[in-house]
Amino acid sequence: MQPLSNHHPILGFFALEGAFLAIFTSIVLGTMASATTKRAVGLATLAVATLAVEGLAVPLCRSSNRPHWAATISSLLWVQFLSASELVMVTRLNANHLPVLPKGSRPSKAQTENIRARSRSAIGLLWNMRRVGTPWQVKNTPSAMGQRSSSRLSFTAQRLAVTMLAYLFFDVVVSFPPPPPAMTTAEKGSLFQAIGGLDVGDIVFRTTMTASFWLMLIVLNLFMTNTGAIVSVLLGFNKPEDCPPLHGSFAEAFTLRRVWGISWHQMFRVFLTGHADLLVGSILPRHSWVSKYTRLLVAFAISGLIHYRGDILMGVPHAESGAMAFFTLHAAGIMVEDTIGPLLSRMMPSSGQGRLGRTLGYLWVCAFFVWTTPTYMYPASRLGLEASTLLPVRILGPRIERFLLTQ
Repeated sequence: MQPLSNHHPILGFFALEGAFLAIFTSIVLGTMASATTKRAVGLATLAVATLAVEGLAVPLCRSSNRPHWAATISSLLWVQFLSASELVMVTRLNANHLPVLPKGSRPSKAQTENIRARSRSAIGLLWNMRRVGTPWQVKNTPSAMGQRSSSRLSFTAQRLAVTMLAYLFFDVVVSFPPPPPAMTTAEKGSLFQAIGGLDVGDIVFRTTMTASFWLMLIVLNLFMTNTGAIVSVLLGFNKPEDCPPLHGSFAEAFTLRRVWGISWHQMFRVFLTGHADLLVGSILPRHSWVSKYTRLLVAFAISGLIHYRGDILMGVPHAESGAMAFFTLHAAGIMVEDTIGPLLSRMMPSSGQGRLGRTLGYLWVCAFFVWTTPTYMYPASRLGLEASTLLPVRILGPRIERFLLTQ
């Protein structure tokens, strides 16, 4: 007799995801914070479960001609695993951290109800990537004060409206023709070889593609995050105030450190820095500059590995993926900023440091992204995949495509 997942891969996917959540809650509720060996064994089991879920999801997406989905779902599964790993091995989340029912509950039901309440809280915290409203809330998380008075219904309606606008925008943009293959060759996207061989048209194209890539990524992340927030709030895992805006102010993006630490979403920050601290802290003294920048490099490298995995599942050849190069270069860029920035500040007149410094900072950030983004973006572009396959349903796109064909 064949297993159920062979006949019903979607049911198998949700069954394995349910098993992952059950194992995670059993580790949190059933082990002491100091039980490192038991927790490590439990974490290994979660890794196996993640591989199993990925093993069902990826072939299903590929057979449906959805390689972008394969990459996205795989990345989200490993993000979930790393969030669990951070809670289990770094934060050492245990039953004492989680709420219980108020006294007065019927004794015969109190234990069962408390287990349910704590399990729900543990799962909510697993998906609360910025740990909003907890002692472990991520630094520079945007304020959610305006959502404290929102009901679940009003929160859902507001987020649903924004999510639909993001969806429609994405649907419109992916309707336009892809970039010419001659403009996204490996040579034109390389970090060093093409610098002397780029003409004005190449630089304009590179700049435009970089800007459009990050804009589309912002919109896509907004859609996915809002969808997750809506589902989580409706199911009662989180409250509206647990779901602050995704991004910080992009007016703060005048250094690479501020781009990644303030303006960009902080959804990965807790497990990137947590695992970097865990790996490096056992080897190097925490307050040394070597430890500081090694932790920075490790955090960006972990992010690079997540994105590298997505590249490979989407079909990018191993040798062409630029994910690791992109993210480690940004760690190096931050190190350069920390070294050069103070020297430049001392060289500028004090009266002009604010405005001039910010202007130079914006130019530096833009130039660095235009230099590094193509090495990460172009390999996927060369695959010739239809970006529209990211969307389960087209709404405005087909009409726009028909209009373009008639022109």
